Amino acid sequence: MQKSPEAHPAADPNRRERASKKRTKPKPGPQSLSWRTFDPSSIDGDDLFREELATYKDRLAELLKHKGEYVLIKGPAVIDFFPTLEAALESAEERFGAELALIKQVVERELVNPASGLAL
Repeated sequence: MQKSPEAHPAADPNRRERASKKRTKPKPGPQSLSWRTFDPSSIDGDDLFREELATYKDRLAELLKHKGEYVLIKGPAVIDFFPTLEAALESAEERFGAELALIKQVVERELVNPASGLAL
């Protein structure tokens, strides 16, 4: 008994189109950035926090002794470590008022979403 041409997959003109839709590439997920290899001069735009980020990178081995805590950095100086972001913010405001300072959770690798950039 012979099957009709419509029942045979090769006879379906839309088969390739449907198959190609199934093979679409997945959306890129988060990538990670290693602070050991990070180059602060690669940041586009103004120099905001460039010195603090260089300090973070240069002193990473020391900072990782406080992994998971929050570090307060002002220029080339590591000021202190804090158990919570709130405590770090409070200290930064007491010490520096309205001046900018970097507060960052101590990690060796940072997740980066290519669509939104780096969240420090």
